[in-house]
Amino acid sequence: MFGLSSEIQYSIEFQEYEELVSSGVIYEFFEDKIDIDPHELKKGLTKRDIVKHRMMLCLYSKNGGYSGGLKTAFKKHFPKLYAMICKLKAEKHNTLALLLQRIESYLILDVICKRISEEKHDLPIFTIHDCIVTTVGNEHYVSNVITEEMEKFVGIAPRVSFDYWHPKIEWKKFEKIDEELSKNAA
Repeated sequence: MFGLSSEIQYSIEFQEYEELVSSGVIYEFFEDKIDIDPHELKKGLTKRDIVKHRMMLCLYSKNGGYSGGLKTAFKKHFPKLYAMICKLKAEKHNTLALLLQRIESYLILDVICKRISEEKHDLPIFTIHDCIVTTVGNEHYVSNVITEEMEKFVGIAPRVSFDYWHPKIEWKKFEKIDEELSKNAA
């Protein structure tokens, strides 16, 4: 199906695309290459938000579907890659999305979480989509495992970021629970 895939992979076009994606600026690259309605910006969306949404439409909708001009811009700047994506989605438009979801699931669960569990079996980890949640103090270890395994599999180190949860503790709820437990224990 993809007789030209190795030709595409080693092309200057693909190298440029890979650099934009791996450096995290692919959306910014397309910001001035499509028309963005000022009304969208007035709704509180950034240009990056709009381009990101349109990129999802470009990659995951039917080949002839709406993408707010991003398919045209993508095809202009990355014609070989765009043609390969279109071939992949020709029979079923969700093929690319399903393929990427399976790869992501395999990497996160079967490779990264498995390694973490084998190396530090007492370390609590939870997954939420493409994120791995752990306890404070273990985030750098988890980040290193993600980076190492992704680089082995994909050939590019991912950009890993940390989001810290700061739950608002509502002590009154605990006091009520404590009261109920005390009543039931008596």
